[in-house]
Amino acid sequence: PLLALAVLDHSVDFRAPDGRGVDLVAALLSPLKDGPVHLQKISGVSRLLRDDILCESLRMAKDPDAVRLLLMRPEQRLSAA
Repeated sequence: PLLALAVLDHSVDFRAPDGRGVDLVAALLSPLKDGPVHLQKISGVSRLLRDDILCESLRMAKDPDAVRLLLMRPEQRLSAA
């Protein structure tokens, strides 16, 4: 699977139940045969993006490496540093 994450300059009103605009957009691309894995991964991304502190950190990230570190599990961060 390949995850693409975009931080928009301006939020978009998708009429979310919380009334907040969207400025972080994630897309997950997977092979057709990986349906169950794709659902697991997109569910994980959804859980991650519910974390307001993480979302703010993603907005402030200066480059792709900073984003990758933020999205890693804590135990993976040590080996990536």
